[in-house]
Formats: sequence, structure tokens, C-alpha cells
Amino acid sequence: MSRDLYVRLIDRLNKFEYEYPVVESYINMIQYIYPEEHALIAADFPETAKTAPELAKILGKDEKEMADMLESMANTGSLFVKKAEDGTPMYELLPFMPGYFDMAVIHSDDERAMNIYRLHEEVRKDHAESRLKMMEDNKGTEKSPMPILRTLTINEALPQDTKIFSFEELKSLVDEETSFAATKCLCRRMASVKGNPCQANVPEYSCLAFGDVAEYSIERGYGKKITKEECLETIDACAKSGAVHNSNNYTEKLQLLCNCCSCCCGALAVAREVGNGIVINSTNFAVNYDAESCTACGDCVEICPVDAMEMVGDAVSIKENFCMGCGNCVNTCEMNSLTMKRIGSDKPTLEGRKKVGFGF
Repeated sequence: MSRDLYVRLIDRLNKFEYEYPVVESYINMIQYIYPEEHALIAADFPETAKTAPELAKILGKDEKEMADMLESMANTGSLFVKKAEDGTPMYELLPFMPGYFDMAVIHSDDERAMNIYRLHEEVRKDHAESRLKMMEDNKGTEKSPMPILRTLTINEALPQDTKIFSFEELKSLVDEETSFAATKCLCRRMASVKGNPCQANVPEYSCLAFGDVAEYSIERGYGKKITKEECLETIDACAKSGAVHNSNNYTEKLQLLCNCCSCCCGALAVAREVGNGIVINSTNFAVNYDAESCTACGDCVEICPVDAMEMVGDAVSIKENFCMGCGNCVNTCEMNSLTMKRIGSDKPTLEGRKKVGFGF
């Protein structure tokens, strides 16, 4: 396989908002998971959704062969498919993550999944270093990289003394949707194949998709169709287990919702290492601590998914640049010593950003 082809494919994937560094670890991973015949198409894929006849013309391919190839790529997760008003499939390249990487892991056998895990560990290290440098070099400018996910506070932990906007309240966002799908978690899949199965008490199908993304997941066999009620039940079960609700960070409308556990999640692992704003944006809320009512039981320290809390003597110390505002500590505190307080009102937006995939 030609290394140049895969460098070209990475350049194309980096036209999405969330970029990865063109380093050997990433090149090796892309080479491993992308079949060469798919890479040849993907590297030259246009930036907007097209029909099979349109793509055949643009890429200089036979129309029937193009249609067959597009369906093969959609079935393996490298293309997103959305139906036009007349029902015609519209094909669009999916970003690496969330996107093709998720599909590749979920649909791999154990040996292939283990190989992907080993490759991804190298990418994760290089990626965190690259994102930190990008943030530092572009601090305060529109070129500052946008994290791929944003945390949503557990509904029960949201403060009662301030207005809560609809984009901050998960159950309000779910109420606006009509299509729902549940999928298996790629992080738990990788943890399982490396011999460290998930310790969190979460449903097997814990990752959720909405709208067009849900329909795509169901049609292509990545997820199963569920009702709104089943979706809310999954969210509640995950919240009770101490999982973190992490959604797409580029539009207030729900597309994806990961219910992330601290034992398996790669994004939380990065957040534990380097803090907020690299892969995950924190919420508009932070923890308020009342030392007088605290009994120093340590439950909040134990449940914090990013080690943002620690006991110092008989008091809790909070690392503000690590706290995600997820609300797990508030939910677990029986003395009500912890509450959430508003620290901002940032709203997810695509304004001034590049395409992010999944129809946006």
C-alpha cells in the first residue's frame, strides 16, 4: 500500500473540524483500518454529500461500480448516508472519530480489535501532545481547536437557582428528537479485548444516536432501534452508574451521546492526564463545596471520573481545570455538601468552523 495515499487521505480527513496530526502513529492506524480501494475513493471525496451518479462523474468512475463501492464503504462505516427528499441516498465522508474508527472497532473480531487498540494507544499519546500545542499556539483565536465532545450535567445535579438553557439539559434535548438508536461502546469493546472488561454497571448498548445518525446506525447494522422511553431509561441507568454524558460539541442538536465510564473511556483518560478542553469541553457548571457540612467520607473523590477531587486532610480539594461539571459528585454526596454553580453560558455552534460530518 502506498504511504502517500494514506497521507493524502489524512489530509482529506483533516478538512473536518477535528484534526489529527500527520504523524507515523496515525498513518499506521489509517493504513491498517482503511482498505486501499476505499482509501482511493475517500482521499478524493468532495466535502459535500453527493449521489452515486454525481460521485461517479466527479471521480471518473463507472456509475454501477461507483454505486457498489459507495455501498461497501457505507456498510463498513467510512461513509455517512442520508436520504434526499425523494429517497435517493446521499453519501458523505465520515470523519475518523467519532465516525469510521468507532465502526471499525465495533465490527472487528478480537484479533483485529486488539491490533487497532495497540495502534490507537500510540495515536492517543501523539494526539494529546499535538492538541495541547495547537491550543497553546492558537489560544484566543478562531483557529483554537474545538474539542470533539461536550459534557452534559446529570439532570438531577443541575442547579435550581439559575435558568437552565435547553442546550444544557439532556432530557430537554432528547424530547426534541424523534429517532433513537443504541449501540455498543467502542471503548468498552477495546477494554474487553485487552483483558480489562468494564467495571461500570452500564447497559450493553449504552451509546446513543439521534435523528439521521440513528437512522444510519440502524440501517447499516451498527445500532438497534429504541424508543424515546428506552433512551431515557438508558440515560438514567448510566447516570446512576457514575457514567459521564458526553455529546457532540458542534451543534446543540443531539447527534451522538456517549455514556462514558472512567475505567474504559479514552477521552476521559486524556482529560485525566491533561485537563479539560483537549478532547472534551466541560459544562457551564462547576462544583461548589461546603466544607462545614462535609464529613470527609471520600465518596466524591472515588466517583470523580477525571480525578479532579482529592482529600486534603478532612476537606475536599477541587482541581478546577480538571472538573468537567458532570454532576456525579453532587449525585453521590449524601450530606449535600456539593452543589453545581453556573460559571458560563457557552453554546455549541458551528459558526466559523469547518464541516464536522454526519450531515453537518
